[in-house]
Amino acid sequence: MTLRYRYSQWDDTQVQQLPDPEELLEALSEDFLHHGDLGRALRQLMQRGYSPSSGQRQQGIQDLLRRLRQQRQETLARHNLDSLHQGLKERVEDIVRQEREAIQSRLSEMEGEPPEAGDAALRDVFKRLAQKNLATLDA
Repeated sequence: MTLRYRYSQWDDTQVQQLPDPEELLEALSEDFLHHGDLGRALRQLMQRGYSPSSGQRQQGIQDLLRRLRQQRQETLARHNLDSLHQGLKERVEDIVRQEREAIQSRLSEMEGEPPEAGDAALRDVFKRLAQKNLATLDA
């Protein structure tokens, strides 16, 4: 789903959702009088938000974090990466199995072939290379 926004010049018809300064100061003063620390009162107000008498709760940072966690969970549920990982793992295992079978098949063919003159050194090199490749696949 793609969201589209349209921006225009401010003409004072847009709805402003600014908190009422008196209610904001009242919420701040309650915490200030209780603890005696203005910095703490401001932090608490930003963390928790407040509920003005108009009924529209002003959200704080904790509310924002809760919404972000919920959206993250929804996104993870929608886009499950475990199935992608499992599919890739199965494909790699299939490729490794095919490589191993090809090496084993070639070694078997070579064993069944009659030896030719001067061919022993080449066969030994091929066997060592095949064993090295099989060890790499095992790792």
